[in-house]
Amino acid sequence: MSLAPALDSAVANFEKDLAGLSVGRAAPTLVENLLVEAHGSRQPLKALAQISVPEATQLLIQPWDPSLVEAIAKAITDSDLGVNPQNDGRVIRVILPPLTEERRRELAKKVSQLAEKARIAVRNLREDARKELKKREKEMPKDDFQREEKELQDLVNKANATIAEREKKKEAALLEI
Repeated sequence: MSLAPALDSAVANFEKDLAGLSVGRAAPTLVENLLVEAHGSRQPLKALAQISVPEATQLLIQPWDPSLVEAIAKAITDSDLGVNPQNDGRVIRVILPPLTEERRRELAKKVSQLAEKARIAVRNLREDARKELKKREKEMPKDDFQREEKELQDLVNKANATIAEREKKKEAALLEI
């Protein structure tokens, strides 16, 4: 069934969004997909700079074009990461402060929002697939139609279960002190 790759993509996008949420440890995934205004267009940070982790709570961003240091710093400041980048004109350091209880709760709420967005994407994919299946209903035996309908729902249930599992894990990691 052609729905499986689309559902896998929806789950993968959710996981990518989750990777961008800080759990108190530095990781390039926190900033690599931030869009930076550079050379007349918005580009992901990972396309403009090298991102490394010199310490557990610090990111070091070295732009390949030094003229982009200010634009990168602005993109980080404008993001919802809640950090202030330190810019020395050549590199940018992002020091991740310990997460406060309030910030942990904000991030847990954000995880729930991202999960709901992913579930909506899955529902939309299911509806599109159901419409296609309904178009073919008259051309197929009733048993085949019911089997395909069940397979469709099984795929959707599996995707939703994966989203729920990832949501729980991320919330637990965020709320862990």
